[in-house]
Amino acid sequence: MDESRRELAFAVEEYKGRLRNVQQEMQRRGIDLLMVFWPENIYYLTGYHTHGYFRFQVLLVPSDKDPVLIVRAIDRQIALDLTWLGKCEVYPDNEDPLDVTVRVLKDHGWEQVRTGVELDGWFLTTRNFLILRQRLWKTDPIDASQLINRARLVKSEQELIYMRKAARAVEASMQAGLDAIRVGVPEHAVAAEMHRGLFDAGSEYLGHPPLIGSGPRSDLYRVFDTWSDRVIQADDPVTIEPGGCVKRYHALFVRTIHMGPPKDKTFLKLVDLSLEGLRAGMSCMRAGATSAEVYDAVKGPARKAGFDHHTATSRCGYSIGIGFPPDWGEGRTQSIKQDDPTVLQENMTFHLMPSLWYEDKALICFSETVRVTKTGAEALTNFPRELFVR
Repeated sequence: MDESRRELAFAVEEYKGRLRNVQQEMQRRGIDLLMVFWPENIYYLTGYHTHGYFRFQVLLVPSDKDPVLIVRAIDRQIALDLTWLGKCEVYPDNEDPLDVTVRVLKDHGWEQVRTGVELDGWFLTTRNFLILRQRLWKTDPIDASQLINRARLVKSEQELIYMRKAARAVEASMQAGLDAIRVGVPEHAVAAEMHRGLFDAGSEYLGHPPLIGSGPRSDLYRVFDTWSDRVIQADDPVTIEPGGCVKRYHALFVRTIHMGPPKDKTFLKLVDLSLEGLRAGMSCMRAGATSAEVYDAVKGPARKAGFDHHTATSRCGYSIGIGFPPDWGEGRTQSIKQDDPTVLQENMTFHLMPSLWYEDKALICFSETVRVTKTGAEALTNFPRELFVR
């Protein structure tokens, strides 16, 4: 191929190092071939990405050779330009991609080997799995759903560089949103400014839309609401959660805003407790600490103050890094949650979020994207940690 066309996000040796780590884990589990369907994991091992992942694509990873990528014919050139592989297999739109996949497997002698499959991948449909099982395997394949995902948790120096650039983009998005928030302004106008600030700062499209909720739309049970045509009103609490993305690596954080000086003492107390929970969690989050210990540190201030009924029982953080729609996080692999014995390692990265809710009135949260270090947590995002009054 024309080497001048290559657009690799990482050095070839970094990709090969990732592949070696995955193959060692495959060998440990007795897997001869891994079928990769997560777009994030295909990107991690090869550099290939396209917004066309809604069509069939698969990466075939043997335990001792280079992978083979199968994509739609229209994506052939982008696969060659963005990966280190040098070649790929394709299927035209008038051919069933499963026929091509079976042919490639048979050509390499892989049709009856011990096969691992990412059974939890959103883009491996039930139909396709059942057909592959019928045509290929005498016994069910090995569930290798999180094999590559767990390898992704500890970030390299280059991955951290991209996340820091994403952090600069999300800060620009947050500032643009704050500048736009005024009484009488609809939420969608704020969202438009958040997007303008995001893309002006060099971000790619996000794995998850930014979130904004005002007034009754800002409470705990509307947490995944995006913008609407609701007009922001006096005395509204407002919660905004933008994201930034560079080379598919994300950073994000949450801030709470109030339209006019808040008079409610409980609201103000919960603001202080969320900020205190963030500080406590970051102090506890070091290499060697467990997920459960960080969870208890984040929840501790509110519970000690007698506000335990305001603390969300869900997780208070999740791993973050590579993301494609519909998600920008790695929370399906690792979250900060109650009673979780997982030991944190240096250079893991998390969105740490001490969320509190005030009955049906508001979700109150001040969060950061952080890197685990030997002595604590480094905030990759850098923005004032305070209640913003507009």
